[in-house]
Amino acid sequence: MKIYIHLLCLSSLLLLWQLSAAQVIQESMDHDGETRNYRFYVPPAYDGEEEVPLIFVLHGLGDSGAGIMQGSGFNAIADTANFIAVYPDALGSFGGTAWNSGTPLNTTVDDFGFLAAILESIGDEYDIDEDRIFSCGYSMGGIMSHRLACEWNDVIKAVASQSGCMANTVLDSCDPGRSVAVLHIHGTDDVTVAYDGTPLFGLSSVPETVGFWADNNACDASPESVALEDSANDGYTVDLDRYENCEDSQPVHLYTVNGMGHSWMNSSNDVSTSVEMWNFFRSLDEPSEPVEPIEPVSTEILASQNLQLYPNPVQDVLQYQSPFSGRVNVTITDVQGRLLRQMNGMSASGRLNINTFSPGVYQITVNQQGKTYKQRFVVN
Repeated sequence: MKIYIHLLCLSSLLLLWQLSAAQVIQESMDHDGETRNYRFYVPPAYDGEEEVPLIFVLHGLGDSGAGIMQGSGFNAIADTANFIAVYPDALGSFGGTAWNSGTPLNTTVDDFGFLAAILESIGDEYDIDEDRIFSCGYSMGGIMSHRLACEWNDVIKAVASQSGCMANTVLDSCDPGRSVAVLHIHGTDDVTVAYDGTPLFGLSSVPETVGFWADNNACDASPESVALEDSANDGYTVDLDRYENCEDSQPVHLYTVNGMGHSWMNSSNDVSTSVEMWNFFRSLDEPSEPVEPIEPVSTEILASQNLQLYPNPVQDVLQYQSPFSGRVNVTITDVQGRLLRQMNGMSASGRLNINTFSPGVYQITVNQQGKTYKQRFVVN
């Protein structure tokens, strides 16, 4: 019995150390006469003993690295997949932030040099797998990722875009010199970056963007098409076009989301944007295997992206924010699953006094009408 108790304590301490090791690091640098900011997430599984992938996650027009970090849920996926996620900030332009992506905004900003400087800085401290450096983004962040595939593909091995087509100026001059694996996700009802093209901002259409990459990669002329199972009851259906048999086994995939506007999808949809992006990137390690939409790496972890806790670690008061509205049931358990607190009829977002809890790792569960979100937190 004593040995069993000691093992439980050791297991709890190890989990506490792992969760405490996970961290968001905020940095600034002087680059090209400007102060540039970025943050990156190091997952708890990182131990410095093996090289890990790195993913640039680029925000949309007017947003920030902090915003897309919060909204995308990539940190939760990194916890399972063990990669470093990087969230840079674009510079301001006409009252909002914008990448030098080929649109008329911020056309003189050296974003390539900024991202290269970030990569060098992180690479000095962490073991990065140079063969698994990726870029993805939302809206203008996706537009920028397409440009990186054209002009920085000696570093970026594959890209993924949600709701961001290639700028026409980039498409007209793009000459990658190699095949580049590309994933594109887009809603047919997007009025911000239209599926059929956005002349005002000089953006190509989805068929033009995807067609360019399929031609560049010398893929089969016609894609393999499949309608994904419509199980989410979100009002959308999803069609997947896969351009395969490409040069150097670099595929091009298109998810067309029928009825969707300008959105980043999550675990409540048939397709989770962040999950599919990561699954696409990791599938490139085994190009001979057929690529199918893959189940989330961990349903529980991915669901947690919609339940925000702060601060974490915490000492006295834990604030939680769930995606529900109305009243919810909240429970707190320890790492062995023992119930410590049950609170029914709570606000969907609120504050919990946990100053009586001993240091350790705990789990909060928020439930409403059978739908549940879970997240772990550390008391120190």
